[in-house]
Amino acid sequence: IPDPPVAPNVTDVGDDWCIMNWEPPVYDGGSPILGYFIERKKKQSSRWMRLNFDLCKETTFEPKKMIEGVAYEVRIFAVNAVGISKPSMPSKPFVPLAVTSPPTLLAVDSITDTTVTMKWRPPDQIGAAGLDGYVLEYCFEG
Repeated sequence: IPDPPVAPNVTDVGDDWCIMNWEPPVYDGGSPILGYFIERKKKQSSRWMRLNFDLCKETTFEPKKMIEGVAYEVRIFAVNAVGISKPSMPSKPFVPLAVTSPPTLLAVDSITDTTVTMKWRPPDQIGAAGLDGYVLEYCFEG
């Protein structure tokens, strides 16, 4: 059987999904790697859940249907014609979070010789991470 792959990297997260990738195992067991099985679990749980029943032929995968704001880990099994590897080490924990939508109705409220006062409405959607505040960027035309 092949060696397990190295722990996967989670490269991007959304409200209920992530994108993960990994390197093939260093040793394929002398038989080509046919694909991979992927599992995930909630960080505080000990129960792993298989995410694919058809072999994943790529070294990237997009788990979905996770709960926003909950920490997860993922791991990989390599498969060749002989059998299934031991699991990889788990990924670093990650938390799916929705992106906060932009503020709306941005407008100039008042202007003086030295100041401009702006106003806006809060975002329509605020993810589980909450809203810490606003960053205002401006540039001078000249």
